[in-house]
Amino acid sequence: MSNQNYKILFVACGSMAIEGGYKTRVISEIKSIVKANSNMTIFLLCFDEFKALQNFKDEYDSLRYELNHIGVKLISYRILSFKALPVVKLITAFYISFIILLEAIKLKVQIIHAQNHIAGLYAIFTKLVARKLIVLDVHGVRFAERVYGKRKQLGDYLWVDKIAYFLEEWILKKYDGLIFVSHAMSKFYRCTSSNNYAVVPCCVDTDKFKIYDTYNVLLNDELHISERFIVTYNGTFFTTWQEPNDIVEIFNEIKSKIPHAFLLILSGDDSKKIKKFILNKGILEKDVGVYSLKHDSVPQWLSISNLGLLIRRKSVVNTVASPTKFGEYLSCGVPVVISENVGDFSQIVSEQDIGLIARYNNNGKIIISDEDIKTLNLIRKDIVSSRCRKLAIDLFDWSKHSMSILNLYETILKG
Repeated sequence: MSNQNYKILFVACGSMAIEGGYKTRVISEIKSIVKANSNMTIFLLCFDEFKALQNFKDEYDSLRYELNHIGVKLISYRILSFKALPVVKLITAFYISFIILLEAIKLKVQIIHAQNHIAGLYAIFTKLVARKLIVLDVHGVRFAERVYGKRKQLGDYLWVDKIAYFLEEWILKKYDGLIFVSHAMSKFYRCTSSNNYAVVPCCVDTDKFKIYDTYNVLLNDELHISERFIVTYNGTFFTTWQEPNDIVEIFNEIKSKIPHAFLLILSGDDSKKIKKFILNKGILEKDVGVYSLKHDSVPQWLSISNLGLLIRRKSVVNTVASPTKFGEYLSCGVPVVISENVGDFSQIVSEQDIGLIARYNNNGKIIISDEDIKTLNLIRKDIVSSRCRKLAIDLFDWSKHSMSILNLYETILKG
């Protein structure tokens, strides 16, 4: 893309203070674009709840300073709770839409880059009134997420779900450009070469997430697990998208063949609650460790791991997903046990020999074949780690995908 001073307004409806996949995606994407074309002018307009902006003032100040350091201005607005009554939600929607319009006109931006369906929907008003171009970052399949959150299965759609799906596809056609997190997602929405879209997976900062050999030894000794086969789960534990029971089942299968296996949980969730849940499932206390870490500390802890867990139920939501933790595992040299049909990732694991595929049998129990488990303990960690690390750099480093975003910008600007 040329080095003209295009002005881009990123719009985020969601907390930029709490560490999680949403914030990681938004901020990492912005940084990668700035690095690829420092002559662009970028603004981040975010909407968060009153309490969040008040309680996490220090976090927002820190983020504002961090972004300002790379030439990006953070603009934040307070809104009422995302879980407010319908009438309040409607008022909030008009308010957000109006603010996006005002900021887009005032800042004289050429493109609004909306981060998720909700932000994109609010930005439509600005497209209609001010004729601004909109790129929608499609983080997930909104209609399916709504159903999955209630029923955790999508076998039979209700009539309202079908209407929601139709409206979602119809609205997506109104945007000037689309960014999908997986090829599976672009196929789900039936996009073709005639559509302006790019596939940008949830990538990882490979300079931050790397193999820490020295820390590996020190941490192993400190935790007294230097002789253990460490199976790690990294991320939130008790959410709609995670499968705590299946995580325990997979570990038990591994431990049945590798007696010295150790379950390491790295999560921002309540450590005591997680540990109580795991112990109640019959895992011995000497075989599990649960630690609450800040995101910056995760790479060092992943470096001591022999295996990472990424377990998801088969559903539309997960077959188009791009979990950030996948790239984080690989970048730290950790092979992955992954459920089948998780976005594009399950196929990568199978083709590149960087882990194992866990499947559900006819009884709904998640399993790994005995042969696969026996193989695990024979793998030389240094060999598989270097292979995982190289793949992360080749496929999931932000620098590999920032040009796709810039090229999309240029394509829609040229009309």
